[in-house]
Amino acid sequence: MNFVEDPEQPSAEGSLHLPREEVRRRSLAGVFYISASNVANLLIGFFASLALARLLTPHDFGIVAVGSTALLIGGALADGGLGAGMIRRSTAPTRQELRTLNGIQLALSLAACGPAAAAALFFGRTGAVTAIMLASLPIQLLQTPGRIVLYRDMRYERQLGIDFGSQTAYQIFCVTSVALGAGVWGLATGAVLKAVVGTALTGVLGVRVGLPSLKGWRSYGSLIRFGLSFQASWFTWMAREQLLNVTVAVIAGVSPLGIWMFANRLFLFPSIAFNSLYAVAFPAMANLLARGEDAAPVILRTVRRSALLGTFVFTVFGAIAPKLIPVVFGETWSSAADILPFVCFSTLILGSIAVAATSYLPAAGHPGIVAWASASLGVVWIGTTAPLLPVVGVTAIGIGNLLGAFVEAFVLDRATKRYSGVAPSRAVFRPALVAFVAGGAGWLICKTVPGGIWVAALGGAFTIAGCVAGLLVLCRDDLLDACRLVLAAPPVQRLMLRGRAAPTPTPS
Repeated sequence: MNFVEDPEQPSAEGSLHLPREEVRRRSLAGVFYISASNVANLLIGFFASLALARLLTPHDFGIVAVGSTALLIGGALADGGLGAGMIRRSTAPTRQELRTLNGIQLALSLAACGPAAAAALFFGRTGAVTAIMLASLPIQLLQTPGRIVLYRDMRYERQLGIDFGSQTAYQIFCVTSVALGAGVWGLATGAVLKAVVGTALTGVLGVRVGLPSLKGWRSYGSLIRFGLSFQASWFTWMAREQLLNVTVAVIAGVSPLGIWMFANRLFLFPSIAFNSLYAVAFPAMANLLARGEDAAPVILRTVRRSALLGTFVFTVFGAIAPKLIPVVFGETWSSAADILPFVCFSTLILGSIAVAATSYLPAAGHPGIVAWASASLGVVWIGTTAPLLPVVGVTAIGIGNLLGAFVEAFVLDRATKRYSGVAPSRAVFRPALVAFVAGGAGWLICKTVPGGIWVAALGGAFTIAGCVAGLLVLCRDDLLDACRLVLAAPPVQRLMLRGRAAPTPTPS
């Protein structure tokens, strides 16, 4: 485990210097493990939601949504980005440093959530549920030291065990308790159970450093300043999402807002493709910079590989949306298909750049730029959506998202070029061109050809064929490199080895 045994002083042996090949191997494994975890959690959550939907009312879900939002905000305030600051350090933290960091976070959580939970009790059942869910935050924060060590060591298989175990326990408990008559209280206490299970698993799979402490907290000023800058991007993201929802509801009404929320929920499935890359990129970049290596080639490789992955995932999803959504979910939700192609294309462009830029800039000590870039997307997105909503309906949300993505991508691209010497946008143009042409052709098939699910399959197959052909012409070397990379992933290697028949022993 990557921490220093000496409780007081770091040492050279504790530096963030994993060998280059080991960083590569663990990064590949991390993408596989985190993607698998996300898919599994989505599937478990989907079936649990189906069961809970038959046992609870929309009002019950609304109550839990209030508690979840309060818990999300409280967690962000208590975390303060301190963990990210310690992950990027070249020297490993001592046990005492991890204890002090945990003590600071617990103090912040009690200061923020204690009064909030007490005040919530005066607001009936909704407030009581919120108070119970907030009680899970201090327990959850006890995981911080172990998770920091696991992130620094890039031990993603253990993080998968923690996340999958706690999420599975949570969903099983919620469904069982609600079925036995606990109602909304089952979901509230489930949040506490999830925190307890996650903390217990972190102690088993991670590292135990002792009880939280506030010893030496005054020396954490620089870490707190970095953490606040790092965390600012999350608050910016949350603010823009809420302001967009309010804007849509005020101008167009609740129904268009419901369409947008539904489209956003559907987009969770293709977004798994980039979520794992975001999680892996920051620790890997921190390791790279800690060795004093040039980040420029890694940035360009990361963008190229992300763009290739996005070309297949987001292009196909956006192309088949016009036919798939009304067939699977009904005509009531067909308007969501007018938003998703824009969001898919914007994510391909912005996400490919952001995977590298939002890992490099914080690791290089410039986290505030990420927050400013996120804010610029929000300003353009809301500023474009508001006047277009009465004219083109919910399509305005997609148009605004695409224009805002171009602006954020420009800000991240300029900042990354300034500090690293390379512009990530250089690696996105060709895959984006292939995605636009192939996705547009598949979208036209799904939009114009009459029929049901078979038309969606036809449009998807045509889009995939167009992507493969276009990438072979324009990005042949990158495509072959990506294929070799997938085959080189440790979990894939192990699966391939298991698939080979063991040699028959030769009789002596």
